[in-house]
Amino acid sequence: MKTQELFNITAPSNKMDDDTFTRLISWSKLSIDSDTSFSFRGKYNNYEVDFAYDSDGNLDIECFGFSNRNRNRNRNGWVELKPTQKQISIMKSILDNVNIQREDKPIKYTYFDLYYEYGVSRANFY
Repeated sequence: MKTQELFNITAPSNKMDDDTFTRLISWSKLSIDSDTSFSFRGKYNNYEVDFAYDSDGNLDIECFGFSNRNRNRNRNGWVELKPTQKQISIMKSILDNVNIQREDKPIKYTYFDLYYEYGVSRANFY
């Protein structure tokens, strides 16, 4: 058997399987970064994903992979994976279906007396 064939058989895949990706996406939560930007972040076991649209409207995937402490591919053990086209389309559809409705309501100023709130009299302190 040739060396390249052996490497292709035994080398770890750089793709995330669909079952893990489905669970990871189901654990993802919406994170509102500012008034105009938001992202989805999720962790499942040692897998992580963080994706959003950038300012140009393109899909920006911050992290997509897993941390592996047993194998040191790099110093911190992070293994970056490449999403498939199906996974990319799922992430885009999730971002497209986000409906954020914000209503900026003015905060009503209510004065409350801490002395009255805690049941003491002001006369006790003067």
